[in-house]
Parts: sequence; C-alpha cells; structure tokens
Amino acid sequence: MSIVNKPDYKVFAQDAKSGEIETFPDVLRGWGVTLDRTAGKPPLEWFNAIGKRVDEWLMYLSQRGLAEWDSTVDYPQYAAVQHSGKFYVALKQNISQQPDRSQNNWQSMADFLGAPKLVLDALNTKQDKGDYATNAQLNTVSSELNKSINAANTSATNANNNANTRLSKSQNGADIPNKSEFIKNLGLVETVNKANNAVSSISGGTIKAGLNVQSVLSVGISQNKNLRISSNETADSQINLIVWGNSNRKTIFECGDKNGCLFYSHRLSSNNVELFSTGKIIPSDYSNFDARYDNVPAGVPMPYPHRYTPPGYLTCNGQTFDKSLYPKLAEAYPAGRVPDLRGEFIRGWDDSRGVDPGRVCGTWQADCIPDHNHYKVASKQLVEDLVLTGDAGWYTSSGSSTRTRSLDQNTYTGGVTEAQVIANETRPRNIAFNYIVRAV
Repeated sequence: MSIVNKPDYKVFAQDAKSGEIETFPDVLRGWGVTLDRTAGKPPLEWFNAIGKRVDEWLMYLSQRGLAEWDSTVDYPQYAAVQHSGKFYVALKQNISQQPDRSQNNWQSMADFLGAPKLVLDALNTKQDKGDYATNAQLNTVSSELNKSINAANTSATNANNNANTRLSKSQNGADIPNKSEFIKNLGLVETVNKANNAVSSISGGTIKAGLNVQSVLSVGISQNKNLRISSNETADSQINLIVWGNSNRKTIFECGDKNGCLFYSHRLSSNNVELFSTGKIIPSDYSNFDARYDNVPAGVPMPYPHRYTPPGYLTCNGQTFDKSLYPKLAEAYPAGRVPDLRGEFIRGWDDSRGVDPGRVCGTWQADCIPDHNHYKVASKQLVEDLVLTGDAGWYTSSGSSTRTRSLDQNTYTGGVTEAQVIANETRPRNIAFNYIVRAV
C-alpha cells in the first residue's frame, strides 16, 4: 500500500450555512432512523452532520496524538490514553476505571516503558557528579579562609566596642532618648490609627455595632467582588451574590453545584429581568409552569414545512410510541399511537352541534358529497323520457329505470363546459404540510 500524504486540516461542512446541517437524531441507530422520519431517504443536512462528526474525530486525534480517557469506553489491554496531562497504558481490559485512581488497571507510560530503571542503571555506572579541586586550588582556598577569619575577628572587636555605647537590652527600650520620634520612624503611628478604625477579628460571638462597608466585603473567604455565605453543613459548592457596576448586568446570583450550574439575573433596559441557567429549570408546580411556557401542549398536530421531523417531535404517520418515554403524549393518545394525517384534512369536532353527529375526537371519516340536482336544457318530451341509472348519468330511453328523478320542465339557457377537475376524491384547494406533534 502506498504512503498517504498528510491531508489538509479542514473539517467537512464546518462552514455549512443555516439550514444545511442538523444534528444527527440517533447516532447509535444510524441510517435506520430514516425509516421512521424521512421514508428511508436521508436528507442533505444529516449527510453534512455525519461528515462533520467523522472529520472532527480525526482532527481531535491529530491534535492530541493520544485520545483522552473516557469512563464510557471499554479499553483493551495495552491501550494508551492521556488523562490530566499524563500518559497511561492499560494493564488489562477495563471500563470506568480512572487511570490515576486504579493502579491495578493502569500504569504510567514512563513506568510501563521502564524509564526510571534505565536512568538508575545508567547512574550506577557513573561517578558522582562534582567539581574536584587540585592541591594548588586547595592551598589557595586555605589562604583565603585565613584572611576571612582574621577580618571576622577584627569586625567582632569593633562590634563589641560599638555596643558599649548603644542601648541596653535589659532596659527594653526604656533608655531611648526620644520615644515619640522612635515610634514615628518605625511607622507605628499609622498602624495605630488604622487599628482604631478596624473591625474586630473574633472567633465566634456577634458584632453588635453597625458595620459600614465602603469597599469589598468578603464573608468566609477572601473573594474579589463577592459576598460568600457559608453554613455549618457540608455542601458541594457555595452561593455567591455578586454586585457589578455594569449597566447591563446589575446583580448576579450564582448558585453553583458540583456540576457547575449557574443562575443569574440580567436586568435589561426595559426593566425586565432574565433568568439564565446551564441546566434545566424544574418547577414544583408544573400546572403553573406549563401554562406560561408550554404554549403548544404535547399531542397537538402542527403543520411543519420540512420533510424530516425535528428533535422532540413525532411525525403523524400512525406510528406507535413508548408511553413511558413520552408520558405527556400518552395523555393525548392513551393507545400509544399517533394519528395518521398523511394526505388528510383536519375537521373540527361536532361536540353536540349536530353538523357532524356521532363522531369522537381522532376518528377517521371518508369523503362524501350531499344529494343535489343537475339541470339540463331539454324539450318537454325529452324531460319526460330522461332517467338516471346508477353512476352512468342522465340519458333518454324508453326502457325502465330503477332510479328516476322528476325534472323542472321550464326552459333554461346557457351552456355546459367540461373542466379538468376530475379526481378520485372530493377536496378543496390546499397546500401540503408535514403534520407533527410535540412528544415531550
């Protein structure tokens, strides 16, 4: 096999325009998902998504060399991964065993390759590293050392003589001539003034006086622009109340759990407040929450302009669904099957009005036309001989007929023009849409 040259590092469909790419709905099932959603014909958007996914994996491996460890991957023996900036080799097949916490399943690549032993073996054959002096150099050092000793003795004598004229240790500063100037020179005057205005540092107890904070107040731990409140209970994270001077973001309330979720309010120029979250917002009263935010209940048929079905929805093609997976949809369709609206019109339920009696919601009805009259220009004799048999139409005959109709014998003027509107059903003008229902 010939050697493959290095390709460019362009990711397929990376610059796809809006509407040209869509997240593949079911990676584990693969193209089989098209049988339920697109009649077995995958759309362009899904091909772009698959090509982009493959290129992104190749780019990921090209950038790292070794893939990062993942708890969901089943690793064979001798598999090589990286984790937290280190490289590891699998000692045996394993899954969900973190390399830096499972020495029975993983070994650092350096230890696996025997690098420490190779280094120690090499050092054992060498002399200790060092700078070994010659005799001449040692003599020079000895001479310089003697000079240093003599200089030290002279300095000690001078120090003793100088100390006799200095302050006495036993007086503890009582013999300082000008104590006020001494305190100023040490800078203790400013320290004393700051201490008089400082808040007392206590362990337990209560601060009863008022506390006026003109700068940043940190409770529990020093933080920049944070007010952190801690309790006696053990928690995965803390709660931060952050006050910013930015005109767009007045106040932020962060509640970060161990998964890193954050909540904060965002004041807009319209004086409204937005609530952001990195996770789901789950209310305790769903009836109150759904009334505000679920403007289309699950199970309501909606016309959709594309041939594929968006995530969270099902196509109205008569398919069955898992009622445990879609409980809200099961409330609308207890039988676990969505209606088949392909090629059908939707009609309002009669609800005792009497226009379409005897119907219940979700039942199918065939096409029909009401009983009516047709008029034809004819003489009196022709009208008397005109009969109707089945679907053959009106014609003149002297024979018998099983279905006769009386005709108005007045004279009518005008003609009849045949129009090309004949079909196998009775229908109005229409536009085709893909009917879908919200499943979640």
